[in-house]
Amino acid sequence: MFLDAAKLYNIELTKAIMVGDNITDMTASISAGIRNNYLVKPNLSKEKLSNKFKFTIKENLLSVTREISNLLY
Repeated sequence: MFLDAAKLYNIELTKAIMVGDNITDMTASISAGIRNNYLVKPNLSKEKLSNKFKFTIKENLLSVTREISNLLY
């Protein structure tokens, strides 16, 4: 899905930002080459989240938007 959207809309996935609420969202986006990944309110405990994947865990969507806006400006 990410690869199709990238091709259709000319998105450079290495510069894209993914926000998801499930570990499978992170797995898919990382597999597609997306480097900026945010997991919001995961339904797994932090102990069960293997951070072999690179993603940031946030409590809510507002905290994600604040961090992204800080990166952009």
